[in-house]
Amino acid sequence: MDPTNNITPSPESSSLSYQPSPNNNNFSPCNNCHILEITLISAQDLAPVSKSLRTYALTWINPDRKRSTRIDNEGHNNPTWNDKFSFKVNDEFLYAEDSAVHVEIYTVSWFRDVLVGTIHVLLNNLINPFVKFQNSNGKRFVALQIRRPSGNPQGILNMGVAIIESSMKSVPLLCNEIVDPSSLDYRDILDKKMNENYQEVDDEKQKEINDKVHLWRSLSLGYSEVNNEDFPNKGSSICNGSMVNGSMLNGSELCSDVGPSASIVAAEMAAKRYQPPSQPARLPEPPRQEVQIKQPKEMEDGESSIILEDLTAEEAYAKGLTSSSREKWRKETAAAVGHPRRNSDGGGLFSCFGNAYGIEFRIVCGANNNNKNNNFGSSSRIPNTSNKVEPQSFTLPSPLPQWPQGKGFAKGKISLGEIEAVQITKFKKIWSCSPLFGKSKSNSFYKPDEIPQGFSIIGHYCQPDGEKNITGYVLAVKDLSANQKPKKSLPALEKPLNYTLSYSANILYKEVGYIWLPNAPVGYKAMGFVATVEPNEPNLDEVRCVRADLTEKCEACEVVFSSNTLFPRSQFQVWKTRPCKRGMLCRGVSVGTFFCSTSFTKGDDLTVACLKNLDSSLMAMPNLEQVNALIKHYGPTVYFHPDEIYLPSSVPWFFKNGALLFKDGKDNGIAIDSKGSNLPAGGRNDGKYWLDLPSKDVQNRHVVKCGKIETAELYVHVKPAKGGTFTDIAMWVFCPFNGPATLKVGLLNLAMNKVGEHVGDWEHYTLRISNFSGELWSVYFSEHSGGEWVDARDLEFIEGNKSIVYASKNGHASFPHPGCYLQGSTKLGIGVRNDCAKSKYYVDSSSKYRIIAAEYLGEGTVIEPPWLQYMREWGPTIEYKSGYEVDEIINHLPAFFRFSVESLVKLFPIELYSEAGPTGPKEKNNWFGDERW
Repeated sequence: MDPTNNITPSPESSSLSYQPSPNNNNFSPCNNCHILEITLISAQDLAPVSKSLRTYALTWINPDRKRSTRIDNEGHNNPTWNDKFSFKVNDEFLYAEDSAVHVEIYTVSWFRDVLVGTIHVLLNNLINPFVKFQNSNGKRFVALQIRRPSGNPQGILNMGVAIIESSMKSVPLLCNEIVDPSSLDYRDILDKKMNENYQEVDDEKQKEINDKVHLWRSLSLGYSEVNNEDFPNKGSSICNGSMVNGSMLNGSELCSDVGPSASIVAAEMAAKRYQPPSQPARLPEPPRQEVQIKQPKEMEDGESSIILEDLTAEEAYAKGLTSSSREKWRKETAAAVGHPRRNSDGGGLFSCFGNAYGIEFRIVCGANNNNKNNNFGSSSRIPNTSNKVEPQSFTLPSPLPQWPQGKGFAKGKISLGEIEAVQITKFKKIWSCSPLFGKSKSNSFYKPDEIPQGFSIIGHYCQPDGEKNITGYVLAVKDLSANQKPKKSLPALEKPLNYTLSYSANILYKEVGYIWLPNAPVGYKAMGFVATVEPNEPNLDEVRCVRADLTEKCEACEVVFSSNTLFPRSQFQVWKTRPCKRGMLCRGVSVGTFFCSTSFTKGDDLTVACLKNLDSSLMAMPNLEQVNALIKHYGPTVYFHPDEIYLPSSVPWFFKNGALLFKDGKDNGIAIDSKGSNLPAGGRNDGKYWLDLPSKDVQNRHVVKCGKIETAELYVHVKPAKGGTFTDIAMWVFCPFNGPATLKVGLLNLAMNKVGEHVGDWEHYTLRISNFSGELWSVYFSEHSGGEWVDARDLEFIEGNKSIVYASKNGHASFPHPGCYLQGSTKLGIGVRNDCAKSKYYVDSSSKYRIIAAEYLGEGTVIEPPWLQYMREWGPTIEYKSGYEVDEIINHLPAFFRFSVESLVKLFPIELYSEAGPTGPKEKNNWFGDERW
């Protein structure tokens, strides 16, 4: 039998009487019990977290026993519920200084509901336990500030609250709720006719009823319900993140940003619709039993909700919120006991249902924890992430040496002007983006870990799964603007205002996660995204935004992850970023964060930026002594193919053994001295000069073609990279001749006689070293007209921290590992072969090198050789008569491989058909600029 059937209202007052049922022997009597009645009426101006909000609210005083309202399907961000809940409480709870009422508002989602806002308010701020409970004046209607998950205030909750004294000594102890002992029903707000015909209204009529429900705001910023000077201030309200002393109990003034203007109040009074609140009668002294009232215990900043307005029952009646003629009890279904949030079942269980082709279906995913206690208050909507894998950073094979003394190189911190930066290489895994279907590879998002004191991160990190180690980094920054002169009006760093949800992984992924973009204040830029496993906005302290004049634009460069969905418009992609302007003279600093979007197209501006180094001294760059130490420690060994004929040599050897300088319009060339002093210096490549092999002495010509590896040395150019946070050591190798190409067509290998040949061949590789630690970070391998960066973890080391560079047969392009690299169409297996292998032919660049340029060290520190200023071609322009060789290739092809000449030309690299003599290193665009990648 339902015990609520025996609860009847007393005709004299709103107090309850309880007549125990003879069959109800399961409950023991309760002394000093009261009914705390909470009515969730409506909310206003909720954060529009989605296009259409279908909201419901959870309320509780005990997290193990939460109650849910009905779902509002029409109000969007101004929902109306008018649902009432009754909780049985005792004196101890009423007089406790930390007793509070909690409310969470959610919007329904087909997958998992999203938290819109929360309200936490001390009970002492809502109602005074010393007021006589059965007095109708004890009812109050308040407007509470709603706080978003980020802690920012947005929206108002309109709530009614009352405490009803209970004389029923046998109210069940285990009955924490009483089914609808209503002192206010939302239909009492409406007219009598609607109340009487409530059971008969249809859907359209119900909508009309809902439209009539309206909550008036209070006419005063603060109202004292009880004028009790002896009653201490227990608790306080929070407004805009700062504590405001006092509460509604002692009549102190409360701050409000939603109160009506004086003109509105005057108009209401003139219309006699406003009645000044009356002072309720003071109660006799509480029972002799002493109740010790301790000093108030304030909630943490940002947790409590400010009471924006306050209405007593009389004021509510004046506003049409209640019916004074009676307080009706209605029989209706109570809120479900232990009601869980929708689409969630504690242990991550998800279910959805629908109809298709006349068949009803239901899908259930996840693990059911079979919660038998209906304790949903602590249930989690987030997948279990307790087994997170914390990846380890890559470490080089050998420990780093003690570098020679310098200014700021390898000190761990780099000053960028108003910002100081450190490089974070340790991370904690947040979640993995792993599609359940398709061929997309998964990737994981990481949060930087072990941040030095005083520094803040500016974004999270991402890389593909399946990698052995993490080789990336994220910068953490510190504000130095306070020490700058003249002092700036704005700090260098600032918290974001809030966050925008950029992407959420849904049921199509193995794990649920969210990507957030920080919304920077005016004059600031976001530097990266934030990943979470919760649908709530990240904390505002999670990252910092940077003042706009300390940043530069960046661009998306390398795709880390692509969802490969069937719908391109909703395709989720993640990219690495880099500064738009790169090179030794540029100041853009990569921060290591990622960019993601579902609608990005090439050419669009990114929503994140990179840093700018405003310290023109570049104090973190190594000095000349440190550069030599770096080369000796990291200098790779360059291996040439065992069948290589055209080996490298030094530039002086090339000049001394017959190389000639030709000028346009003259048939005979002139000899060049060993330093290249008689070469035309400066200018640009205007085609008036070029170099060539000796033409008359055939034997000597062949000798020069083959080079002299014993004389070979690496020519080193040292330059700043990434705004001076890295050092690039470009090492150039010179070969007097580039041999003919070998074409691969399916299983056929066809050696060319002339195609691909040219005089003078400059190739290079580049070591990129972190100026934070002096650690080798990556190596760039130049491959003809392009190249690639290879992380240090993927290098092949020969001794200590010295890696191996493989030079391809005849073409001398550099590669990180032995094997055959195809230049052309790898899908069709058609292109130019680049064969690499170890042999007895090698050059150790850690000992055989010469620094030819380091402009950042200042004029005169490194003397550049005269031949470096020669900007023209190091070989003649050759037009190959390749028609015969191409026709021969086509004739050897199987029928299904025969293409037209035009199609074949498109498949092969263009340099196979004509080759202008290559220019020297300083004429290449990557001398001053970034590498081609």
